[in-house]
Amino acid sequence: MKFHNTLLQRFKYHLCVGALLMIFTLSANPINAQSPAELNWVKKHKAYPYGFLSLQGGAQTTLAEGIGARKLFTPIASVSLGYQINPYIGLRANVSGWKNKGYLASLQQKYAYKYVNYDLDLLLNVSQFLASSNYKNTNVFLVGGLGINHGISNRQMRQWVASGQHTSTYPWRRHAFYNARVGVLVEHALTRHLAVNIEATANNVGDRYNSIANGHGDWQIQVLCGVSIRFGHKKNPHFDPNFGIEDTPELQFEEVSTALEETEAVEEVEEATADDDEEEEEASEEPALAN
Repeated sequence: MKFHNTLLQRFKYHLCVGALLMIFTLSANPINAQSPAELNWVKKHKAYPYGFLSLQGGAQTTLAEGIGARKLFTPIASVSLGYQINPYIGLRANVSGWKNKGYLASLQQKYAYKYVNYDLDLLLNVSQFLASSNYKNTNVFLVGGLGINHGISNRQMRQWVASGQHTSTYPWRRHAFYNARVGVLVEHALTRHLAVNIEATANNVGDRYNSIANGHGDWQIQVLCGVSIRFGHKKNPHFDPNFGIEDTPELQFEEVSTALEETEAVEEVEEATADDDEEEEEASEEPALAN
């Protein structure tokens, strides 16, 4: 129990410190469209709401007594389908999992099993709460969710129990327990339709998840990165034609160039008009001199 608490406290500490650093350094990142086509699209569509599909891959570990967490790293994959309701709140349905490892202290051996997590997550955009604006390229989200942990393969533990090498309290073939998670997600938009992200979560699953009853839930630590595809932006019927582009250097240069051209054109017209007036005066003076 002390081992679990120590590792969990370290994870929470690093998670909080990293989140605070990311929040204060990235929260004030304004929109910065990359091309005229992107600028034109931004003018005609609302920033929120939108749907998204996220694909991620990474690594995870389970906190087990008697062995370091680094020795139990396994790969993980994740797929999410979600909806960003407004700048502050989003929802997603997440499916994640693949392989996992545990450690049996009595045999001093590691064992493998497979699982899938099905979760519904709430996403709170901390960047918007701290420094609200219509849109930011980079956002930091707090993640919280509940779901089901579904074990689908536990062959090695069952073989040990069948051979008498170990007496497991729960050598499941398949199982379903709760899964509760908290974490941090950082997302950076490359365009309004494509974003990259990195996410770290701590998942608490049922006590018998690893076929060993310890009197408390088991902890999974997951770190993933991936891409998000955004879709379903609504058109803005009352868009500001200058939204997001009024301060761009390209537009400022164009405005200055246009102003200079207009000034030069006015000066040319004035000079031509002055020349015509002089010619008319000279033409009127010539008959008078002749008389």
